[in-house]
Amino acid sequence: MEFSHQKEFCAQGKVLLFYLRGEMQKLGRNCLSLEQQEELETICAALEDCLGCAEEDTAQTGRRIQAVYDELMTAAAALGGHKGPVQYIAEQLRQLAASYKLV
Repeated sequence: MEFSHQKEFCAQGKVLLFYLRGEMQKLGRNCLSLEQQEELETICAALEDCLGCAEEDTAQTGRRIQAVYDELMTAAAALGGHKGPVQYIAEQLRQLAASYKLV
């Protein structure tokens, strides 16, 4: 991946990370258990690491994005009726990675 594409991917990924953290704050007040909050924080940290890795190793980035996507989908399923926003962010992350041919 070209350097300019790496920067674009990382910037767009950081926007998704921002929205994920915002959804966590909204859900955290009423809907998330402490375990779910910790799980989503771990996923956010993994995504942040993955975005940093994208600037260095694109082959590994694709695998890591897929792992974050899978973890987000699992976490979303556990949210039941509140899964929509987290699931949407996961799908957008996957589409973003696909647009840069990472997954």
